[in-house]
Amino acid sequence: MVGNFKVFAAGTLIGALALGAAVCGVAMADSGFIRVAEDRFTFETPTGDRFLPMGAYYLDERHPEIDPLHWWGHFNEEHVEYDFAMAKWLGCNTLRLSFHFEVIDRNPEKPVVGSEEDFRKCSFLLDCAQRNGLKLYIGPKIDGSSPQVTQDLYLWNTAVKNACSRYKNHPAVFCWEMDWENITLVGYEGDREIWNNWVTEKYGSFDKAARAWKVDASKEGWQDAVWTEMRNLLHHTGAYDEKRQLKPGLWYLDILNKTNDQKLYDWQLYRDHLYTWKISQLLITAREADPNHLICIDLICWSFPLLRNNIQAGYGGPYGYAGVDVKAISEHVDFFGIHTYPMYMPPFSQQWYENLSRDKKTRQNQLRYIATLCRYLRENTGKPIVHSETGWHGGEGDYYNNGEQDQLDWAEDVMQETKHCAVGWINWTLKDVPTHEKLTAFGGLVTKGIKTKADKDGINPLSAYLYDGRLPKDEAYRPKLIGKSFKKLVEQMHADPNLRPVDGKKVVVSKRFAYTADLKSLDEVLVAFMGDEHYPCDISLEDIPARKDPVVWK
Repeated sequence: MVGNFKVFAAGTLIGALALGAAVCGVAMADSGFIRVAEDRFTFETPTGDRFLPMGAYYLDERHPEIDPLHWWGHFNEEHVEYDFAMAKWLGCNTLRLSFHFEVIDRNPEKPVVGSEEDFRKCSFLLDCAQRNGLKLYIGPKIDGSSPQVTQDLYLWNTAVKNACSRYKNHPAVFCWEMDWENITLVGYEGDREIWNNWVTEKYGSFDKAARAWKVDASKEGWQDAVWTEMRNLLHHTGAYDEKRQLKPGLWYLDILNKTNDQKLYDWQLYRDHLYTWKISQLLITAREADPNHLICIDLICWSFPLLRNNIQAGYGGPYGYAGVDVKAISEHVDFFGIHTYPMYMPPFSQQWYENLSRDKKTRQNQLRYIATLCRYLRENTGKPIVHSETGWHGGEGDYYNNGEQDQLDWAEDVMQETKHCAVGWINWTLKDVPTHEKLTAFGGLVTKGIKTKADKDGINPLSAYLYDGRLPKDEAYRPKLIGKSFKKLVEQMHADPNLRPVDGKKVVVSKRFAYTADLKSLDEVLVAFMGDEHYPCDISLEDIPARKDPVVWK
């Protein structure tokens, strides 16, 4: 046993997940809630009207002394009322946010997660959204922990069950976001046991695995050495290193990638399996607790194995791939969210926020990559894809002087480039957050207002509409260019007859290659896919034998 959860061998897990999907059922019954449309591409209301989740991420930025993401501890109902009214006025129909739950009792047999105060806040947010005609895209959250921390799974399971069962009938829920931007780290309590079961299930014995890995099984402690080598490949800063008992400075460099190496390939497959084992328990719990609302997982842009995070995850080493088997997880979710911004990695650009308005080729590559990623997810899951966190700098500062027009242009371009493979766009964030890092400082739909009575940008009408003149001048907000245009963008996308799935060229990539190759090799393949000759293409991964050419066109 690992915590309160049984450790499944690989074959047993597959059967258990299939059973869970059959019992829970991904398709929702006819109800008064938003559902996946029959085309499996977009969403619809109970009356059959198209519904595109379009809006922004919400937090209360009014507390400069704290990280704005921690606004839950400074919850202010009046602020929420103002901000939700502002979101509706701007044209949003959806706000993405998190419900934060305090751990009251860690007893594994009967944990208590979520205080009455936490649930009071949750209820207020949902009721306020309902009053303002908004849907909430909700991520349950336990601060200081993650769904991939094995020993905390029982806490997450309790939090998910409590939230989903309590609000299963609330009409303001759009979906439950069960995890976000995961990178499957290994080394938590219980992970070694799952690894041992997985290897034994695949090879029959570790001795047979050693032969496949070209490891000398006669050396004492060789299994421990393999485990230590692989789990220590990455130093990932933060509290999770302490839980995994890893020391800083362990970086797995790109030069240590070995194309088609069996041991490395197995390790990547195990990471996929490990995350599927953990997150599926929460997905099944959510489905059983709330059969009415949609369930999703939000992915980071390097959840696509052909792109590696070459800065935060070991300079492009194998941990630069997130370690998420989207095909396996798709059995338990209604759609996937994806978080994308202008990249800061080759082959797209060498820096964050390169001025795309001045570099047309870089801009084209950025947009084509986002579409290629969405197409990959569609091809391998058959589920709707929501651009659930997107945006770009729009304001003053040192980001090459990108301004509000650049921000609006980027939003329009992303929507147009991805409307054949994604539905819904959620901006990061609703408001500029001046005390935060630069993207968040200038990424909102509105910014702090000007303290003049005559404001050509419409601050006075906005304040009068929302607050009946009660809001202090220094609390006023000015709609940015994207804020002024957002309602129009929403209306255009809902009415656009060309918002529909369009197939691209079919291509199969060797999963073995994608999981083990060096950055240069991956870049070459990805750039080829985004070229005029092949774009757009629908990429699937298959466990085809090692070969000189890792790409098969169909």
